[in-house]
Amino acid sequence: QLSAADLSLVEQRGNLWLWLVTLFVQALLILVLLRQQKQSRYSHQALSDAADHILQGQSDRVHQLLGFASGVTSHSGQPLLRRFAMLGLREEAARVNLSKVQLEQKWLEQHDKLTGLSNRQYIRQQLNQILNQETQLVFLLINIDDFKEINDASGQQVGNEMLLKVARLLKRQLQESDLIGRMSGDEFAISIRQIEIAEGEVLAQRILEASQHIMLSGRSVLHRLSLSIGIVTAPKHGKDFDTIMTRADVALSYAKGQGKGRYASLKDPKLEGHLLKQRFLYSRVHSAIRDRRLALATQPIVDMKSGSLTHSEILLRIKDEKGQYVSAYPLIQAAERSRDVGVLDKWVLNQVLNYLMQCRREGRNQRLAVNISGVSISDPQLTEAILQRIEFSDCGDNLIIEITESAALENIERIHKDIERLQQLGCKVALDDFGIGYSSVNNLLNLPFDYVKVDGCFVRKLTQDPAIGPLLEFLVSISSLRHFQLIAEFVETSEAAGQLQLLGVQLAQGYYYGEPMLLLVGAKGNPTLFPYDAPVTNRISSSL
Repeated sequence: QLSAADLSLVEQRGNLWLWLVTLFVQALLILVLLRQQKQSRYSHQALSDAADHILQGQSDRVHQLLGFASGVTSHSGQPLLRRFAMLGLREEAARVNLSKVQLEQKWLEQHDKLTGLSNRQYIRQQLNQILNQETQLVFLLINIDDFKEINDASGQQVGNEMLLKVARLLKRQLQESDLIGRMSGDEFAISIRQIEIAEGEVLAQRILEASQHIMLSGRSVLHRLSLSIGIVTAPKHGKDFDTIMTRADVALSYAKGQGKGRYASLKDPKLEGHLLKQRFLYSRVHSAIRDRRLALATQPIVDMKSGSLTHSEILLRIKDEKGQYVSAYPLIQAAERSRDVGVLDKWVLNQVLNYLMQCRREGRNQRLAVNISGVSISDPQLTEAILQRIEFSDCGDNLIIEITESAALENIERIHKDIERLQQLGCKVALDDFGIGYSSVNNLLNLPFDYVKVDGCFVRKLTQDPAIGPLLEFLVSISSLRHFQLIAEFVETSEAAGQLQLLGVQLAQGYYYGEPMLLLVGAKGNPTLFPYDAPVTNRISSSL
């Protein structure tokens, strides 16, 4: 038996061991807590840094931080970590998609969407850079002969297939270093460095020979490809894009005039006289504006039932050598060939808008129709300038913009948006030069026109050709379904007017209802022009 002293000693030793174990456990708990606190602090810091990098779009660094945080985060903190990881992945996906969209946008800014070739803007930029280096080059401007007839006979899809065939043909004839692009609807261009014009002519002949083997089946017709080519060199024929294009277009026009399906180069001595004539007409565009020799005329458009005036079309006139104001159509054609018709379009539209603003100040209500050329409509920058000018004038409710059918065919998607923007400004929009064919009917079904102007050739044949009446009756039915009004041009006799009225055509224009009259004739017999000559004009009706 243990004595009381022994029991006391054992008890004291037990208490000491218990105290030591307790102290050890407490120290261990403190170390664990300190470690957890440190890990939590590291985890919070890693998550905070990860959030900063997500906002900065630095996805690779986000993944590193989240990997570190995963090793120091407790089980309860793992759901939050997973949410951070998903956020980082979404942010990275958004960044990748944005980058992809930006690349696609940049590509579209430099390329034609249909053919994938460089577009006019990119060709202009690249050619000017090359010409600044004073590099010798040959430039070929290539046009598809009678392309509109392909669209009219077989539709836009067949026309697009022909454009793709031409693009592939040209690519096969060139090297990767050569510059090739689609300049407009049916026009292509090629630029080749360090060759002479004779080599350019050999290339042109090779392209023409290859084109003779291309055929395309349309709607009950076989379309054979025919190309015309104009050839110039730089720096001999020009030291900038606009000059080169103007000279190449002169050569192209000459080639078409010789029978199409051939090429012409400016080294041909026969072209000198043709070139001088084109230069003269081209210079008249600017001098006519500068010397105030342009004027506007109006021709009434009437309701066939009531005979009342609905609106008037603006026509362009120029003062000739005898002091008489005559049709400016030859001047407009020259401006279109020189790609300078935008100057006329801007001038006419500004005159019309200023006139409409004056009418509004004087309490007079007038509605005027202005025809914008296809060349201007195909230029997005010029179209934007036109829209801005109309918006600034606040005269959209008094304005009708006429767009030619060929311009509408060129880029239906963009034209659709332009029409909607014009209508939002209060403007009405008319399809001009409407002709027969699938493409025309397709335009009526897909573009929101307010008016459709039936080409005068139908009206002139109305009393002789029995097929014209049913065609116009068909168009009247479509106009009722699509909520637009038909305008018959070239109505010159009471017989034609009566027959059109029986067919249900709503509006008419022509000498039977009124001849063109000069707008705003002053005391001395001269038309009053407004001083504002900045950007916008019209293309005169081909009948006048």
